[in-house]
Amino acid sequence: MNGRSVDLDAVTVLVERVAREIVTPRFRSLVASEVSVKGADDVVTVVDTEAEAALVAGLTEIAPGVPEVGEEGTAADAGRLAVLAGAPLAWVVDPLDGTRAFVEGSPDHAVMVGLVAGGEVVAGWICLPAHGRTYVAERGAGAFCNGARLPLLTAP
Repeated sequence: MNGRSVDLDAVTVLVERVAREIVTPRFRSLVASEVSVKGADDVVTVVDTEAEAALVAGLTEIAPGVPEVGEEGTAADAGRLAVLAGAPLAWVVDPLDGTRAFVEGSPDHAVMVGLVAGGEVVAGWICLPAHGRTYVAERGAGAFCNGARLPLLTAP
């Protein structure tokens, strides 16, 4: 299995569904008991853990047998990072990038997923639900925002 054999559109649907059904309903409505500290200056919420569980379950349905490395799972077990070195294909999941921004009520948070093949990123998804944008990029196929191809930028 390689990046091309994964249904990339299904991943887009999954990422947007998790953003819509788990992240957005809790935006600006968390209570103190739903936020905790997982590191010296790092917060985690019930949204992080619920979104990661939903993403992992969905990714397992889309590509059975492909391991995942999720931010919250890795925080609990740093040994999960070894998956990236040994797997021909793996998912990298950040269920709520910008958790502190999310907690503080900033719209600058995202649901992010990456697909790694042979140690290199081959596809990525960034859904910014409060901004109404989803970015998808695939190596060799370009980058898109809400389904529209983004223009190729050239170096100055």
